[in-house]
Amino acid sequence: MEAESCEADFWRDEVRRFLPDAGGALVDALGYVCCPVCKVLSDVSYEYFCRLPRRWSDEPAMRRAVCRARGFCSAHTWLLARVQGQITIAQVCADVLDAVPTPPAPAEPCPVCRLRALVEKALVEHLGRRLADADARRHYARLPGVCYPHLEQLLRVDLAPGARETLLSCPARGVGRQSPFLCPEERPAGEVDAHR
Repeated sequence: MEAESCEADFWRDEVRRFLPDAGGALVDALGYVCCPVCKVLSDVSYEYFCRLPRRWSDEPAMRRAVCRARGFCSAHTWLLARVQGQITIAQVCADVLDAVPTPPAPAEPCPVCRLRALVEKALVEHLGRRLADADARRHYARLPGVCYPHLEQLLRVDLAPGARETLLSCPARGVGRQSPFLCPEERPAGEVDAHR
């Protein structure tokens, strides 16, 4: 039970580290011509790998999470390769391989995918609450809106009167799944990698 509590604390701290202010992150992302949730998620993934070298040596809980997952999914391994140098990649790979249990046990999900799913949930809920305000709805109605997957998630949130109509009136409604123009991240958060 204590291990589960420590793991829950770790993931709560991870969300706080990468999303200290959901409202501020969404306000910044609304300035781009893309889904604001996808924009923040893209930034979280990139920032995760930018901080990796220092965190790898200083934070055993983060290192354990990566090792239990046996590294990262395919998309996030490619992002790691684009963001970090060979020494960091070699250290991560060596530590992950050293930590593989014998006999092998099932791997946990990619830690970046898991973080993105938690951040995504927090952002969608925050945006849903934000749309309770009439001024926020008027401002949002002038923007491109969210991508289709995030529109679906927002429509499942308990929304204030008028928020549903605002969401459905935005120019991006009906846009196909994960449009490259609307969504800067290479894949949806929480999507399970087929190679795991």
